[in-house]
Amino acid sequence: MLSSNHMEAQQNIVENLDRISDLPDNIIHHILSFLLIKDVIRTSFLSKRWRYIWTSVPTLEFDGLVFSPKTKFMNFIDSVLLHRSGPGIQTFSLRFGGYYCDSSHLDSWFLAAANHNVRELSISSHTGEAFELPSCIFTCNSLTVLKLNLYNSVVNLPSIVHLPFLKRLQLTSVTFSEDGWNQIFRNSPMLEDVIMEDCYAENLRPLQISSSSLRNLIIDGLLKEHNYCLLNHEIRVYSPRLLSLKFTGYAEKSIYVENMSSLIDATIDLKFNFGVRAEIDSNYLIKFLEGISHTKVLTLSSSSIEVLCETSTLLGKTFTFSRLNHLKLTAAVNKETVKRVTFVLHSSPKLEFLSIDFFLRRQGINEEESFEPQTTAFEYCVDNLKVVKIKGFRGNENEIALVKSLLENAKILEKMIIVFLKQISANSKLQNQIYLDILLHPRGSPSSEVVCEF
Repeated sequence: MLSSNHMEAQQNIVENLDRISDLPDNIIHHILSFLLIKDVIRTSFLSKRWRYIWTSVPTLEFDGLVFSPKTKFMNFIDSVLLHRSGPGIQTFSLRFGGYYCDSSHLDSWFLAAANHNVRELSISSHTGEAFELPSCIFTCNSLTVLKLNLYNSVVNLPSIVHLPFLKRLQLTSVTFSEDGWNQIFRNSPMLEDVIMEDCYAENLRPLQISSSSLRNLIIDGLLKEHNYCLLNHEIRVYSPRLLSLKFTGYAEKSIYVENMSSLIDATIDLKFNFGVRAEIDSNYLIKFLEGISHTKVLTLSSSSIEVLCETSTLLGKTFTFSRLNHLKLTAAVNKETVKRVTFVLHSSPKLEFLSIDFFLRRQGINEEESFEPQTTAFEYCVDNLKVVKIKGFRGNENEIALVKSLLENAKILEKMIIVFLKQISANSKLQNQIYLDILLHPRGSPSSEVVCEF
């Protein structure tokens, strides 16, 4: 005989289920979106109300790499799409390996998704072989988001590419092999966000990112060869309405940007090939800087600062970030740091906010080598500087000299924030000694505040 407490608990469960069943379909669909598709289908056994709910869920995610048994994976997707009803598919996500997904099934699945007005399509292929996506994907009028993660596979594109409502394109480990990829940028009139990570190039020269609608562009590790040797490829970006640019790549590459007058935020991380300085085209680097010179916020890696300083010195040319308001630098601590920071500051006459993040020295650099502080180094180049924040501060001679130079020359400085490393915070005697040394140093702005965070 059931106890009264147990009967009451069962009654509560039934009542809770009924409450969920009374919810409108769109709310139930949202709840089901947090479940695996197999578990969503199992809800059809709950009651008559739930029997067909699963056939109209807007999100379909199929992961063949964790599906068991794998031999039934294709039949499972076929069955789900066959019973599909409802208005359309919001998200169709497919992750698969070539050993149990053939091209005929792929064609039928993507065609079904297109016929159900899919809005977001995500494809993650672990085949490692070239394959062809059906042309319906690249002429799908409903598609707004396309994500391809192909693990170095080559995708053969159709001759006609037109995605009138595509807003976001994310490409990971895609091999560019033909001009169809350039068509995507030209024939997607509403494209706003493009992300390209660890992509490769074979026969595509150059890669042309031409879009009047593009707002945000991320290029990370683009245009490498399969054996990781660099290829002599070019990237050309023409996006007059671009607001944000993030570029991570080798300094030996050629990237050209044109008409970037709307640019607000740029993050640049130029690298050397395997730590060896190959021959760099200095003229293209200067043109690249001129192309992003209108940005208001700029983030530069330590290697980027090094490349740019040496390039400018070699050519005897300077450039100006005419609208730069906020500069973020990552800097290795060594005797060249102040010289390079000074160089960038001289190129930023309207700078108000400066952030510097120090990191540990690179191999081969002796951080104990110090420079002779020159109090005039920053003269006239920090006239508008109001706030300085320095992170990773260890209190060595070079760092202290940099802080003092900024304090002396920034005439309208309002606040300097110095964030110490934890190792320094543990040594209270050294911490107080460094803090007092900085606090008592003469300042160009008597009202400025120095804040140390330990």
